[in-house]
Amino acid sequence: MPGTMSQALRVVHLYRAVIRDLQPYTTNRWMWFAEKEKIRARFEANRHLTDPMQIETTLRSGEAEFQKWRHPDPYTTPYLFGGSRYMRNPPMPADGSISMAFDFGREAGTWDPRDTPATGHHH
Repeated sequence: MPGTMSQALRVVHLYRAVIRDLQPYTTNRWMWFAEKEKIRARFEANRHLTDPMQIETTLRSGEAEFQKWRHPDPYTTPYLFGGSRYMRNPPMPADGSISMAFDFGREAGTWDPRDTPATGHHH
């Protein structure tokens, strides 16, 4: 038996995490491809392991090394959670719980948006 299914999933998750974390360390795409091939070779070197205990030891070692070398400020896709554009312009609630205040910052009764002429200028 070449290990458990959970070990196989952990290997896949570790490989994908390492490859994703590699992006901020590389300056161009060709460098990323070269480093990705080196990492793939390290994973392939342990493909022959069949003893679940040995697989677990190797996997834990790899996870520890990944945590040690993990990028301190990893790239985050801007529109995903933690990204710079995440919820920048959230949609207005459909239930009408937020109303627009057209006279914000003006004294009551001094200006009404319905009184604005068609030209967009108001007096």
